[in-house]
Amino acid sequence: MPQFSEVIYNPTRVIVASLANDNTYGTPVDVDYFEKVSFDFEADEDEIKSGGLIVESLSVATKVTGTMDNGALNFAAMGIIQGDSPIATYGVTPNRYQYMDVTVGGAGNPYFGMIVTYASTLGGNLLVGFPKAMLTKKPGFDVDQNKFRVGSADFKAVAPSTLSRRVARLIKYETATSLTLSSAYIQGIFSGMF
Repeated sequence: MPQFSEVIYNPTRVIVASLANDNTYGTPVDVDYFEKVSFDFEADEDEIKSGGLIVESLSVATKVTGTMDNGALNFAAMGIIQGDSPIATYGVTPNRYQYMDVTVGGAGNPYFGMIVTYASTLGGNLLVGFPKAMLTKKPGFDVDQNKFRVGSADFKAVAPSTLSRRVARLIKYETATSLTLSSAYIQGIFSGMF
């Protein structure tokens, strides 16, 4: 029989936090209405042929690539992962509004930290964290008749240090844990990875 948190299913929460140049994180925010978070590892490969056959093979994992699908235009989370304008709410109810200016060029997309929790059988959960992630491009829009808008953002994660070479952290909990929206919490999750 599998041990605790070995059989996972639904992603239950996603948080993101900005990553500063001194390897510290800003205050994390939730990514609302996410549907799916998937990731895979990319590798550089090479082979040596001799005498008409392959005598050596090489595969070196280089980075993580992934996709996150969500159905909400959460400007706070979008601002962190896209590096766009700070978010503020203007006006009073029922006439409030927010805006976000989407930028291009310049320094490009920013780095951020991301943690995803997955539910598991037997009451535990799994945390998968990426300490240094970046969108591969800013997500666009595709809205159809009688359909909810569901956006898709592709991301990549790289190792924050050649010394540690750690690109992701998986933590299994026997009893489901919850995430705390504080920079100290996310810093603690990624402790030792830089």
